[in-house]
Amino acid sequence: MDQPGCSKDDNSDEDAYGRRTLNQVVLPRGLIPRILEMFHDRPGAGGHLGHNKTVARIRAHYYWVGLVQELHDDVRERADMVSWRMKERYDLRAKRPNIQAGDRVWLYDPRRRVGFATKLGSWWTGPYVVLAAINDVCFRIRKLDQPRARPSVVHADRLTPLVSMSRRAGS
Repeated sequence: MDQPGCSKDDNSDEDAYGRRTLNQVVLPRGLIPRILEMFHDRPGAGGHLGHNKTVARIRAHYYWVGLVQELHDDVRERADMVSWRMKERYDLRAKRPNIQAGDRVWLYDPRRRVGFATKLGSWWTGPYVVLAAINDVCFRIRKLDQPRARPSVVHADRLTPLVSMSRRAGS
């Protein structure tokens, strides 16, 4: 038996007047999710071929009112699911920053400066002092030697704790 969406042959007939008619099955609402899943998951069945090709492949075999909208909704739902899975996987290994107000930190600042060799320079500037934690991953910092300078808000990914020489010698 021919698998829907996998055959290359045309799914149409000519009537007595030479007009082409499509041989489509009109689907009940309950089978629509199953068909969308089948066309997405089966290799060569139409998933990830783009919107127009997927619609054409489904229309070659099936018909229902609102096919394009159903396909859009299905794709949006799958994209949300993939995004959620990626976030869950990331969160498993993500570490909370061990930075608190009053800590001294270095700031990662990868700006190229005219006249400086980037190969030999360091992207870390500072030291800075953490004034406050805005939330779990954002901190308000200010340069340690400039108490009147305007504080900056930075993400924890750009901060690393400053290890003093006395602490380093003791460990």
